[in-house]
Amino acid sequence: MAVAWPHTTVVHRDLYEEQLLLDDDGGVGLIDLDDAALGPPELDLGDLLAHLDLLALRTGRSLDPPTAALLAGHTSSAGAPDAALLARCRALTRLRLACIHREPELLPP
Repeated sequence: MAVAWPHTTVVHRDLYEEQLLLDDDGGVGLIDLDDAALGPPELDLGDLLAHLDLLALRTGRSLDPPTAALLAGHTSSAGAPDAALLARCRALTRLRLACIHREPELLPP
């Protein structure tokens, strides 16, 4: 069954911690914008969450607090993220990361 893919904002499409630039005054910048396109904000949020999952797996540390903070702080002009779409985007990124980094633990049982 086809599901609508909302094109509501500009998305990075490969967003993770190394693509973010933070300055001392709280400013945020992005690098590596060659894949930027229109899409749902859940795509970038799913990328960030999946990369936090990978970082937690590799460090053996719980990253639940920053994950919760990221989710709590994420709002857009459309309101809260679509939970089902966010879950799909996060799962797709986890699949890609599991393949790229040979981390099968990122896949669901």
